[in-house]
Amino acid sequence: MATKDQKKFYKALFGKLESECYIETKKLNKNKQVVSTDFYTSYKDLEKNHITGNTYHEFIGMYGRKRKSGTKENCAKTNVLYLDFDTGNYHKITQKIASSGLPYPHIIINSGHGYHVYWILDQSVGQEAINVIEKMQKIMGSDSKATNITQHMRIPDTTNVKNSNINCKMIHFYDGRIKLKKIQQIVKNISYDAEENKQGYKSSRSTKNLKKVNSWKDAYTSARKVNMFHFLQARGYDIENREGEPFSCIFNNHIDEHPSAVIYTNQNNEHRYICFSHISSKENESSRLNLSLIDLWAQLQNITLQIAVLDILQYANKDFLKGHFIMHQRKKYQRNTALLDNMNDIKVNYPYLHQYIYRYELELRTLMQYAEKNLHGDLYSYNDNALFYISSRHMAKLIGTFRIAQKGNIRKANNLLTLFTILNLIKRVPEIELSKGIKNETAQLQKDGNRISFYFFQFFKNKNLMIANNRAKVMWQNNIKLSILTQDVVLYLFQDKITRMIYGGKVTHSDSYRTYVNQFAKVIMNLLQRKDYTTKKEVIAKINLPGSENTKGYHFDKIIIEVCNNYDLSFQDATKSIREQFNITGRGRKKIIYRKFYHNQHYKRLII
Repeated sequence: MATKDQKKFYKALFGKLESECYIETKKLNKNKQVVSTDFYTSYKDLEKNHITGNTYHEFIGMYGRKRKSGTKENCAKTNVLYLDFDTGNYHKITQKIASSGLPYPHIIINSGHGYHVYWILDQSVGQEAINVIEKMQKIMGSDSKATNITQHMRIPDTTNVKNSNINCKMIHFYDGRIKLKKIQQIVKNISYDAEENKQGYKSSRSTKNLKKVNSWKDAYTSARKVNMFHFLQARGYDIENREGEPFSCIFNNHIDEHPSAVIYTNQNNEHRYICFSHISSKENESSRLNLSLIDLWAQLQNITLQIAVLDILQYANKDFLKGHFIMHQRKKYQRNTALLDNMNDIKVNYPYLHQYIYRYELELRTLMQYAEKNLHGDLYSYNDNALFYISSRHMAKLIGTFRIAQKGNIRKANNLLTLFTILNLIKRVPEIELSKGIKNETAQLQKDGNRISFYFFQFFKNKNLMIANNRAKVMWQNNIKLSILTQDVVLYLFQDKITRMIYGGKVTHSDSYRTYVNQFAKVIMNLLQRKDYTTKKEVIAKINLPGSENTKGYHFDKIIIEVCNNYDLSFQDATKSIREQFNITGRGRKKIIYRKFYHNQHYKRLII
């Protein structure tokens, strides 16, 4: 059974298709080999009988077929113009469409690794649609291979199984239609320079002369001043440019038997959309719809006011990159937060990562909230990621807001930043790679010994989380605690590359670390010569180092992994079998250090 979005998609593309045409669908495996091809007699037959899943790529032909064959000769009619953007940012694509002079598309599908864009025609057409599609492709710089008459496009609410499973979603839908002749006229008046810029275009709205908008206040004011008639017409709405004359309401959620909507200009020289048969408030039935262009577009598209403002400014050829950048970054934080809200999924798919995130979830959320609150626009950016700066001192202050006992614990704060960086949740940007603008802006902050570092949050997607889980596995198997995450320990566990990402510059083991490794190793091996095993407590009692037992224990935790690897030792809990092997008596949890060779030889004797 088709989903709600699939039904809308099928009806829009094939609802007016000639009855003698067949609709073709294909299923392909990960290697793009055809698994099955099916044909349907109508969009109703398609939505009733075509079953989709998440195992294969699922495509649908854009042209109706004369016979049950997908060859060029059998492609008869279509109701749609289509473009395929293999890569790109959604806002950049829609901005390019708006700036080119093309009408706004009726349907946009996120294909998993790009976007499929559709303009729905008011009647079926043949080969002449391909000529228009080819010109539109050259104007927009979309995939040139996706303009042929036999083209298949992805079905919404199916899965792109190319590398990892990604859902294909309908992200924009308007139930309207446009005449082919209208688009032919628009395309005819747009020129492009393929040699200078394969994805460029030249229109009356040149991107070289963008008007700058510097703040959200200016952005809202500018968007409200945009001509409502022109904007709606460019977005595919069939309304006449006649102020004060009634027309049928463009909202489809109420009955409008007689034209009851009008557009007029108020005293602030802004267009208002009025509908006398459309009740805007359930609480007050006498309240009629009265909307600015921003409110109107937000309600029509079911989007936030900020996104509506950005869409309108795109059409008006006004450049508010700061707004686009911030909105994109906020989406990243929202998706990351949504992942943390579903901790069970992390536990199932990334079990080692879950061990650390579960324990330090509050700290991670707090840091992410701090980063989101400190979005400063594209000045503070690195490779299209929003940077945030923080010192260990300030991190300790943030932690102290919900963990009173940890307030002012700078060492723990610093180790948390190290942990999140190791786990690939955040990335530290070396000072040498920062722009001059960032350095100048933050120079004053680094005085008085208040050292700050710059980071950005990763997108918590599958690839990054797999990296995080693998690194967490290394730490978990070596019993790494947050308290010992020093440069020396990180360098031993993960070698140069990752350590340089965290600390920057050339990294080497400190002299004190080397001294501790040698001294502890000597004491441990001496104790193991006297009996088959020893404990941390015995080692600390024998070691000749300054400081308290806690200080000695801290250094022991840092070096024990390397000592065990160097001397083929094991440091683990004394399980029942180990207690029996070494004749350990008494109750209580105990971890012991012993030679792996002795342990293996013991079991060989048991087997013999």
